[in-house]
Amino acid sequence: MEQPSSGSDKPAIKGFGHFKVKLADQLKRRTVLKLATLWEYPESFYDCLKLPGDLPGDIMTAEMEERGQISSEDISVLTKALRDCDLDGVAMKAQRLFNDSLGLISVDTTPYITALTAPLPAIQELKRKLEGSTAVATSITALNRLHGEFKAIESEISKQRYAGLADIRSAEEFLGVNHNRLPAEQYLEMRDRIQELRNSLDELAENSKEQQGHMLNQLIELRRGDPTQVDDDKESSDLTFVTINAIDSKETQESTIETLKRASEQGTPIPILRLDQSFHGVDPGGNTIILKSGLKVPPLSSVEFIAIWTEEGRIMTESEFSGLLRYGGHSNRLRDFLFQDCDLPPTIAATNISPEMKSKNMRVFWEDTGHYFDMDKRQWTCADLDAIRGSCANGVVFYKQYSKHMHELQIHLLTVASQNKFPIRFLEVSECYDSVTTDGRSIILQSRLSLPPLTSVKMINIEMENGRKVPEEEYVHLLNYANRSDVIEELRLQGCELPHTIEETHISPAMKSKNMRVSWLDTGLYCDMNNLQWRLDDSDTIRDSANSGVVFYKQCSKHMHKLQSRLLTVASQNEVPIEYLLVKECYSNVAPDGGSITLQSGLYLPPITSVKMINIVMENGRKVPREEFVHLLNYAHRSDVIEELRFDDCELPPTVAATDISPEMKSKNVKVFWLDTGHYFDMSKLQWTCADLDTIRKSCDSGVVIYKQCSQHMHELQIHLLTVASQSQVPIKFLRVSKCYQTVLPHGASIVLQSGLTLPPLTSVKMINIEMENGRKVPEDEFSQLLNYARQSDVIEELGFQHCELPPTIAVTNIPPKIKSKKMKVSWMSTGHHSDLQSAKWMLDDLKAIREYCDCDVTIYKRCGRHMHELQIRLLAVASQNKIPIARIGLINSYRDVDETTGSIGLESGLILPRLTTPVGELGIFAKGRKLTAMEITSLVEKWNHCSKISFHWCFLPRSLPGRLTAGNSTVEWYPEGLDEQGYVLDPSSELWMNTTTQTSLTELGYQQVLIRIRQQLRENTTNERSLTDTGYQQEEYNE
Repeated sequence: MEQPSSGSDKPAIKGFGHFKVKLADQLKRRTVLKLATLWEYPESFYDCLKLPGDLPGDIMTAEMEERGQISSEDISVLTKALRDCDLDGVAMKAQRLFNDSLGLISVDTTPYITALTAPLPAIQELKRKLEGSTAVATSITALNRLHGEFKAIESEISKQRYAGLADIRSAEEFLGVNHNRLPAEQYLEMRDRIQELRNSLDELAENSKEQQGHMLNQLIELRRGDPTQVDDDKESSDLTFVTINAIDSKETQESTIETLKRASEQGTPIPILRLDQSFHGVDPGGNTIILKSGLKVPPLSSVEFIAIWTEEGRIMTESEFSGLLRYGGHSNRLRDFLFQDCDLPPTIAATNISPEMKSKNMRVFWEDTGHYFDMDKRQWTCADLDAIRGSCANGVVFYKQYSKHMHELQIHLLTVASQNKFPIRFLEVSECYDSVTTDGRSIILQSRLSLPPLTSVKMINIEMENGRKVPEEEYVHLLNYANRSDVIEELRLQGCELPHTIEETHISPAMKSKNMRVSWLDTGLYCDMNNLQWRLDDSDTIRDSANSGVVFYKQCSKHMHKLQSRLLTVASQNEVPIEYLLVKECYSNVAPDGGSITLQSGLYLPPITSVKMINIVMENGRKVPREEFVHLLNYAHRSDVIEELRFDDCELPPTVAATDISPEMKSKNVKVFWLDTGHYFDMSKLQWTCADLDTIRKSCDSGVVIYKQCSQHMHELQIHLLTVASQSQVPIKFLRVSKCYQTVLPHGASIVLQSGLTLPPLTSVKMINIEMENGRKVPEDEFSQLLNYARQSDVIEELGFQHCELPPTIAVTNIPPKIKSKKMKVSWMSTGHHSDLQSAKWMLDDLKAIREYCDCDVTIYKRCGRHMHELQIRLLAVASQNKIPIARIGLINSYRDVDETTGSIGLESGLILPRLTTPVGELGIFAKGRKLTAMEITSLVEKWNHCSKISFHWCFLPRSLPGRLTAGNSTVEWYPEGLDEQGYVLDPSSELWMNTTTQTSLTELGYQQVLIRIRQQLRENTTNERSLTDTGYQQEEYNE
């Protein structure tokens, strides 16, 4: 906020001339000479100083104005030069004179000073906690307890350091923008406060490193089997514990690596080397470790213990794991290798374990699972009970991206811990929860593994996906599961919509006696077993929810959105920091000047003054006009602590007008990221600029989708993002080319988009999805070139095809050995089949993949061949047999008739689609110009009544359906002219079509008008192409 520099509301304007007169009085001869020397003025200037009558200040002022070093708009060049000459007092006076003379308002630095000083007491408290945790353990059990306490402190330190560094960056950016508007005393105060906070954070980090070294030194000695060998003097040695942290500067990391190299060359023992989220990769030979900064750690012959702590959820490949073991083999002293927060391969090839590695008796410990790697058997073996106790003291997290093998090891770890009554600090199921069995006897993971009740877990956190709705019965089973623990304190649920209340009869006396707390983190609400009503009156729960971020999901009800809006309002009013606000696929529009955001549920979301980051995920590359973009910028800037605004799955304007960006917006220097393109908006240049590698990595972590409807400008930015990521070896989760693929150049040299742009091969993409249009037929030679394009990635895992017809068989002889060696999976998503390129057949043997395919559309096009129809029918039949729900089935001009007895649907290809028994979200029948009889519709509706919706498009239907129609729970809709036009829904009571807009029955006159419009459209389409555009269906040329 800006405030007047004087006590009056409007400072008197005296003019630039007044300023020059006063400035000349302040510039003494010695000051003038210093400035002239700094700026390297010519000898003629010094001659002027010798002239009688003229004062040095007058001469200097005139010279500076002529050279443009002072003007009526800016004197920052002068004030900076004065500070460089150690004349801070003169700079302060000059700035004050400038502000007073021109009636300028000074910038309020209070929020920044507050932000810089507020963390200091907490930092001092953390230092005291560290000092109190330096006890020496005489057993692994005691050390595990100390380690658990220390890790909690370390977590607080990490959060404090990230927050403090963010405050410092924000203050430095503020100084950079406003240095010419700040009086010297404000400038100096902010500079001192920045340095004070930086020193405190550095000292805290150093203290933490020393304590880490103390802990891990003891761990090494204790695991060697002789607790009496713990040497307290090791704490004071020159090199005990070395951490290379991801948040350290590149210069700091270089210095650390040099220290390690010197120690290794001199034979000085390096007891501990820890890579804290800084590990990027390792060369195949294991000769160097590559950091995220691009620096390399050479082999260290004297290192004794290596700990690799990756970012949470990291998947370590077999080549990376083998390379790290080879790297460890370079050390003559290495005894322990520890991995944490990652998924390791179940085994490695025998050729990757040399006799020298076996002879070293090096122990490889997987902290996440409590298992050791047996070098002889090349498999993971459960550790001893002390190690299991230590792993559980840190808590156990099941991540969705982790393998089934890792989940199995984690379940074994928890089972052993529970049987031995070892305390389990917490259990977190992160986005991999599937269901819970009756009475809470076990939790079923998405990997289909069963997680039994744990009697010694203190807290359970279940994070679901996409605002999943949890029925009352399932919620009660989850309560029962948690209450099977003897020491349970809290059950946390997140990413879901819970029942508003439950019957008290569901809560047993035993559950009431434990009085477990239940926290619904999405809303900040909580309850306990003696009071089942949700409450919002606990500051800790509100703070925990705010720290976890708040996500508005599209599929959640308006009532839940209201609860979340209430949480944000309360947190904002009480100045509780909100880590982030994510509006996921439910954004509708924004009010002028950013007064509020409207969700698709109709709820208004007011500005939130305490949110740090806002992420708006739109849908299908929605185009955002310039005015709307500016209003969203204004909405974000209404937060006092906003740092970042992100946009995803949309097309933003290439630029805005200079008048759209207020000075206040520029002063906050909020980072505006367009994740689809990996670019940020430069407020000063009013254009999109390629972001740094960290932001590019965030964009690529989410995958990149190139939509047909987006502009060539956006496609150019996305291609630039992918090219930079590939050149920098930044992993790209997936690339999806959505309906804008044109062709592929010979030898897979590039993919050509419909816009004419070319997409070069990407060496770091993991999955490629080519989504074509209208069941396009892909010839065998084009298919081979696309294989060649994909195989140029060093990390390719899967190549997927959608809405196209691929060759019935793959000519294995035409596939180069290089492609086979990649073990790349080729998925034909339209049919649910895949090939590993080792055989010529399309296979359907992966239920997980089938489930994913059935979450999308299964579209059967008339133009596609009989072979493709066979594969699609097989996919639907297997899904039905395994009770896998199917989102939508679309019959695009491929419907022929329906069997009145069995409900089987005959296709134009002559094949039969049998009646399915699994739930189907929608059955859509596109029958161009066909006249369907009342008997056909009745058979379809009654035999396919397990479908939530049955829709008919571009066809003639009777006005009413005589006889009693049993539709079950199905909604029956008719779109005579496509979804973009008027639709009708069948009224079961009257068996007449009802207008979806007016909610009135279709009259005979209205019905005849509908038929006339259909015939007219059919006549027009004999010469013009028309697309059937559907929500949930792909485009289909009406005239085939």
